[in-house]
Amino acid sequence: MKHIVLTSMVAGLGLAMSVASGPALAADSDTFTAKPAVVSDCGAGKKAIDAKEFTKAIRLFAKVVKKDAKNADAYNYLGFAYRNTGKLKLAMVSYRQALSINPGHKGALEYQGEMFLKLNRIEDAKANFRRLQKACPSGCEELADLKHDIAGYIAARGPKALAKPGL
Repeated sequence: MKHIVLTSMVAGLGLAMSVASGPALAADSDTFTAKPAVVSDCGAGKKAIDAKEFTKAIRLFAKVVKKDAKNADAYNYLGFAYRNTGKLKLAMVSYRQALSINPGHKGALEYQGEMFLKLNRIEDAKANFRRLQKACPSGCEELADLKHDIAGYIAARGPKALAKPGL
């Protein structure tokens, strides 16, 4: 999930056009299947994230979740955009919402785990890592990325890595 790829979005767009009767969540992250207007906003939001236009992404994904309150992918990306603008409390709310809709959402587990590291909450990041291990027992990009981030966090901080302040 380090590099957000639009190719899965394009595949999701084709599927979404055939599901015009109402929103439906994809089984995994990064594939938007909903009404065409929602899919359009999601695509524009992902493009904004790819361009590091996080304020624009926030506006677009906020529109999506207003139209489709059960869209875990949109909440995940909303959290990502909030985190990258320094709005950590709003990011945490967005990740929690994504995970309340889909407890095994790989992207939200990874991104929330990265945020936990930023907040020096290593045990919470490790808990997300364990959840990702269950979500993708054969491995996945999100699991590998969070494992790398946790290892880097521990290597950089040594014994201080066990501190528990945060949000």
